[in-house]
Amino acid sequence: HEARDTAASLALGVGNLAIQIAWKGVAFGFFLWLYQFRVFEPGSGLAAWLALFVAEDLCYYAFHRAHHEVRVLWAAHVAHHSSQRYHLATALRQPWAESLGMFVPYGLMSLLGVRPNMIETARQLNLIYQFWIHTEAVRTIGPLEEVLNTPSHHRAHHGSNRRYLDRN
Repeated sequence: HEARDTAASLALGVGNLAIQIAWKGVAFGFFLWLYQFRVFEPGSGLAAWLALFVAEDLCYYAFHRAHHEVRVLWAAHVAHHSSQRYHLATALRQPWAESLGMFVPYGLMSLLGVRPNMIETARQLNLIYQFWIHTEAVRTIGPLEEVLNTPSHHRAHHGSNRRYLDRN
């Protein structure tokens, strides 16, 4: 069953990749369009990047939490949680419909003056981080467990034990 589950995760990931690439172009164009109406000019210095990483993390958190609490969004997100095994390929089980929700929070960032290329860079770094936390290979990362979403936290999030459902 593990090989079949991994193959299903990889197939979903490859299919989603093609759609994500197309959506990235559409989204980037939308963010560029909104950016022309920006209300602030935070620039691209260190302070702007630090603020962006915090804002991106909050957007991703709200986006992900909504996918667990709003039934129609959960209907799309459940495929990500449907893997029988928990491994890096689980991270690839991302339904294409989830990408539709990115237009609101990241569009708002563009209106607030965050440069679209910075938004995309932050999003890609977040996706790399999200991939990494879908592993059983890392047991703990010590004191950083207190402030970061870690593989051990995310394993609980993906667990089926009722005590841990929707925790993260």
